[in-house]
Amino acid sequence: MNKEDFILRQNNKSNSLKFTYKGKTQSLTLWCREFNLPYFQVRNRIVRGWTFEESVSKPISKKAKSYIGYKKIDMINKRGK
Repeated sequence: MNKEDFILRQNNKSNSLKFTYKGKTQSLTLWCREFNLPYFQVRNRIVRGWTFEESVSKPISKKAKSYIGYKKIDMINKRGK
């Protein structure tokens, strides 16, 4: 099973968060991929009471982006060891 198949299977589970935006319904993971946003950042915004539209339309701060990038690099480096 390739990565895309795995992601689609995970998003079709009954417990995945689904949102409708501009007449299209899909999981939060797929929305984040479509808008090129970090999943956990958007999810945390929703948990803190933001609407879905606010969560995906307001820009992610540069500090958060650099932290997310740093964590990705750190995780890649740890895998390589």
